Amino acid sequence: MLCFRVPIIIVSLLVVFGLTAGATAGSESDLFVETPGVAEFSGRMIARPIQTPAARAGAEALLSNDDLIAYRWRTDEYIFAVPTGSTENETAARLMAQGIFEYVQPDWRVFALECSDDPLLGSQWHHTMMDSCRAWDIHNAMLSPVTVAVVDTGIRPTHEDLRNFQVEGYDAFHKIWESEGGDIVDANGHGTLTTGAAAAEGNNGVGVSGMGWQLQHRMVKAVEGGNGWAWLSDLTHGAIVAVENGDFVASVSFSLGWDRSIETAGRVIMEDYGGLLVWAAGNDGARHDEVDHEHAIIVGATSRGGIRASFSNYGKFIDVFAPGVDVLTTTLESDSSYGAAGGTSLATPLVAGLCAMIKSARPNFDNWMVLKYLEAGCRDMGDEALYGAGEISLYGSLSLLERMELEILDPPLNSGQDETFVAYYGEPHVNSALFYSTVGEGETIIPGYGIVLGLHEAQQAGTVKLTTIEGTVFWTLRMPKASRTRLLWFQAVDETGQLSQVLVTQLNP
Repeated sequence: MLCFRVPIIIVSLLVVFGLTAGATAGSESDLFVETPGVAEFSGRMIARPIQTPAARAGAEALLSNDDLIAYRWRTDEYIFAVPTGSTENETAARLMAQGIFEYVQPDWRVFALECSDDPLLGSQWHHTMMDSCRAWDIHNAMLSPVTVAVVDTGIRPTHEDLRNFQVEGYDAFHKIWESEGGDIVDANGHGTLTTGAAAAEGNNGVGVSGMGWQLQHRMVKAVEGGNGWAWLSDLTHGAIVAVENGDFVASVSFSLGWDRSIETAGRVIMEDYGGLLVWAAGNDGARHDEVDHEHAIIVGATSRGGIRASFSNYGKFIDVFAPGVDVLTTTLESDSSYGAAGGTSLATPLVAGLCAMIKSARPNFDNWMVLKYLEAGCRDMGDEALYGAGEISLYGSLSLLERMELEILDPPLNSGQDETFVAYYGEPHVNSALFYSTVGEGETIIPGYGIVLGLHEAQQAGTVKLTTIEGTVFWTLRMPKASRTRLLWFQAVDETGQLSQVLVTQLNP
């Protein structure tokens, strides 16, 4: 054991340079009152017309003006600025008096609720490091069907932060399920620590938070009694059985992460069952370059400063790092006991929990896509040969689900030639489009997508659409003729409203 305790296919859409609007509701003076820190006026309004053709036409005529910010076609709402010289309440009253609006109300500036009400969350420094509160605003895995298998020494099944989302355990030492008499009870403590790190229930008013608020977890006990060691073959057997029975990711916090048998088990788990195998790097402070597993995620540990913990192994075989010093988690001593522990054993279930969170947020992702998002969300630690993709970030990975990254496949751009653009991290299997501007950054409303582009006088570009592979979109475009060097601005968007960054690039003559 490795811990130590311390007390698409794309469819072209026409660019419509029309206005869409937003507004706010109100029918009497001072109907809307601000509450600081809860709901504050923003200078913007939301309006929804009564759902009749006449009312919709009237709303469009009233709101298609310079104050328009956006039109959300899915909800038939107009977003617009409060006119100069007016207030939210005055604007709402004036528009509601027209008799054509279902509501007109402020586009309130609202505030994130407390991230989790677990009393010990503030002592879980690793959640601060991973920006978990912002991540949980994106997705918190409430009522998630995704299961993390923890292959370890057992669990305290009655612990207040672990008991509600357990699924049936498996005794990998005796090859028998819990319901058939298999032993999953932790007599060592290690498995209760690692399970809490991955999947302690969040936002339940007690103890700590795991990586998600309600991820399911399965204990796969691979030791006999209270032993702190296991046969390697029992660990890999238990991981495979868990994924074979529906768990998405198996977390193993034991030594020997560079062993070839681990790669074999990982290949079975990934290729035969569509899951993931996550294994600890070890606590010897040694460099290992002898292997580089393709089908197993090997995890090193970082300290509070975001650097490699002195005890953590590193090298070519590492895929990612995660916090592994003083990680506050569930402990064996009682049903309400908690304590800090360290080692790559604690870093490993954090990675497994993050994999489960990505899968929970995007059930249509396969295991390779989850791995892609895991690594893309990492904070770079430097030399990839030593530190892999870097240190994981819950927010870093989940935030990629809300935006696209736009790149030129083979820069630079050249006048009159075909050039390929690629957008990563879009929503799979939805319509996407690429836009450009010869003027610069600004605003262009695109009603078909219900968003405002960050381009001035944007024009649609995507004339040749090749393919979409799980959120990756390609466009091949013929560059305009240019007699001199000039700048072009590009931005991608999909119909869910995800926008890429504005990409500014030079066009060569």
